[in-house]
Parts: sequence; structure tokens; C-alpha cells
Amino acid sequence: MTNTQHQRRKSSTRLPSWNYATPGWYFITICTEGKTPFFGEIIDGSVRLTAIGEIVDEEWRRLPSIRPHVGIDDWVILPNHVHGIIVLQSGGKRASRRDATTTPRLKAGSLGAVINHFKSNCTKRIRSAGEGDFAWQRGYFDHIIRNKEDLVRIRSYIRDNPRKWTLDPYHTNHP
Repeated sequence: MTNTQHQRRKSSTRLPSWNYATPGWYFITICTEGKTPFFGEIIDGSVRLTAIGEIVDEEWRRLPSIRPHVGIDDWVILPNHVHGIIVLQSGGKRASRRDATTTPRLKAGSLGAVINHFKSNCTKRIRSAGEGDFAWQRGYFDHIIRNKEDLVRIRSYIRDNPRKWTLDPYHTNHP
């Protein structure tokens, strides 16, 4: 990799010492490129999804049937991002030695693989529906849920998010 290529690559937001294929509970946020409100609007504290938002909702709900080691807990789809809790259970596909040497950045069965699959499936369906301008922001944000108090706080945040939309840092008019 040249210095120019290295300078263009954004640094990872992942916890360097954590194996993201480890079973656990993860709070994730996935945003649209440029905070574009493709998914819907908030009216009187409730989310009204567009056809694109419905596709995203369907793909989110499908995660456990596509990847049996993945569970989903609370989630919300807002106009320009998705918040959700993903539960990785044991029994996910493990990377082989060959996989580990050829694709060191993304392990099969890992949180990153799940998110990439989700984003890819959504994008294919959205673009086939005629929305060629749709794009996700690069990457995603995650938080490893460490205990029950953390889980309760995050669930509350997810459930309250539509009512507090104007205060949300992803709101297009947020200061």
C-alpha cells in the first residue's frame, strides 16, 4: 500500500483488542451517505417509513433467518440511519486459516460480515427498485454491550429516539 492510499483510508472505530466474531450483544448504528433521509420521516414522534425504509426493515428482520447465529433485539429505523442491537451467538461460521490470511480485516461470522451482508442486500434491493442514488455511509458505529444496565440504557435510547429526533446528532438540522 502506498502512502497516498494509506492516508486516504479512515482509521477504524473498532476496539483493537476485541474479536468481533465473539458471541455477545452489540449496539450498532448504520447511516446513509450524507445523512440523506431515504428511510422515512418522523411525524408526531413516530417513524413513517418510505418504500426504501420498508426494504431496510424487512432485511433487518431477515437477519436471523439468513444467519442462524445472529439474533436481533430492539431496533429503530430513522430517516437517515438505523440503530439496532445484534446478538452474535456461538455457532457462527468460523474463518479458516486460509480466510484469515487472505482477508485479515473481516472474519466470516463476525459483526462486520453481518453488517456488510445486511448493507449489501439492502442496497441491491433498493437499487433494483429504481433508487440508483441510494448509498450507505462507509462502515458503521458499534458499542459492545457489557452488562444488563448498559442493555437497558441502550434499549431505552432506541425506543425514545423517534420522539427525540430533533435532538439526534444524525438529524439533518442538528447543530
